[in-house]
Amino acid sequence: MTQILTSRYDLTEKFNLYEASGVCEYWVVYPYKEEKGILVFLLQPDGKYDEGTKYDSRKIPVNIFDGCEIDFSQFF
Repeated sequence: MTQILTSRYDLTEKFNLYEASGVCEYWVVYPYKEEKGILVFLLQPDGKYDEGTKYDSRKIPVNIFDGCEIDFSQFF
């Protein structure tokens, strides 16, 4: 139940706050076995986040830094 409430908060209140504040890249981490992965939202020129990209692989690009990526293989 707690993870459902946390996820809902991350994808509504925090999502809207970060989008309105102009945060360029917003990552939501799902550490639980059944939905393990990272959802990455990128701020578009119109000031709205895209639909998000889910990563369940090892290396995830950090879009605000050219050529930078984080290897999450040791965490997942």
